[in-house]
Amino acid sequence: KSGQNVTDAIFSSGFGSTSRLYEQSTQRLGMTPTQYKKGGFRQRISFIVQPSQWGFVLIAATDIGVCMVHLGNSITDLLLQLKHEFPLATLVTAKDSEPLQHWMKVLIFYINEQGPMPELPLHWFGTAFQMTVWELLISLKHGQRISYKGVAAAIGSPKAHRAVARACAANNIALLVPCHRVLRSDGSLGGYRWGIERKEMILNRE
Repeated sequence: KSGQNVTDAIFSSGFGSTSRLYEQSTQRLGMTPTQYKKGGFRQRISFIVQPSQWGFVLIAATDIGVCMVHLGNSITDLLLQLKHEFPLATLVTAKDSEPLQHWMKVLIFYINEQGPMPELPLHWFGTAFQMTVWELLISLKHGQRISYKGVAAAIGSPKAHRAVARACAANNIALLVPCHRVLRSDGSLGGYRWGIERKEMILNRE
């Protein structure tokens, strides 16, 4: 996104070879690396926004899975965030996407009615390190909490707790990739991309 060529970006992101990313690009990116560099050029992304007890919720997805879940106080701000992430993608409302409407329904049920956390297909993207952190977070049990240092130790990089915090901050898929479960070593909440108040409410729910 910053203008670096794809090959250099692959290595600087921590992948050992270009094939390591390309063989997983459909699952991890939902598009080719070149399409992502171009802001989602020719990529069709459906989205839907609904109110909830935790503010407005935006879900966006490719044809295969969810690529973004954001929480916010303003529909306008959420749509701007979506356009910033995929500036050249074709963004369409979810009125013709039954899967996305269903995914939103079960997510709102989790938020408003204390239903189970839904397990939905995901399309995520990030550095090799970030993906390792996010995969660890998805493996946590409902209600389980862990420290930034605990995540770093669990992924085999015990000194990388600051990098773990940055990976949590870079997470584009709220709730489904549960970065809210990561706390400071002293038990305090730490940061949260969508606001400390929301993090506390989510943890209290769990």
